[in-house]
Amino acid sequence: MSQYEIAMQIAKKAYKGLKDKAGAEYLNHPVHVAKQMNTEQEKVVALLHDVIEDAGYTVQMLEEMGIDRRCCHAVDVISRRRGEDYMEYILRVKEDSLAAAVKIEDLKHNSDLSRLPLVREEDLQRYEKYQRALEILMEC
Repeated sequence: MSQYEIAMQIAKKAYKGLKDKAGAEYLNHPVHVAKQMNTEQEKVVALLHDVIEDAGYTVQMLEEMGIDRRCCHAVDVISRRRGEDYMEYILRVKEDSLAAAVKIEDLKHNSDLSRLPLVREEDLQRYEKYQRALEILMEC
């Protein structure tokens, strides 16, 4: 079984029953991000980029399930730590090229306000925060 297939199985289990801010199946988001990626490692990290934060998985669990160490490291890097300042988190992600590539596509998808049935002030504030993060991640 390929890394991608293993990651897809994990993602389906991890996100089962979860909904995004728009009320859609949460799995749609990591699958969309994965489709934007080029390499298998990027696609694996994209599928798993929220499993630590949102589904209670650990790096050790991912390794035990067959995900390679490089991908596990990137998933760990892309996972925001409890209490971590958001922009410090973005600067940390920027240091890992694999995590940064996935985070850029994650932010682009999360910035798509057309996914929301109603755009509120908090959505606009989040959009602005994500745009600042994208600028940081995309600067050389």
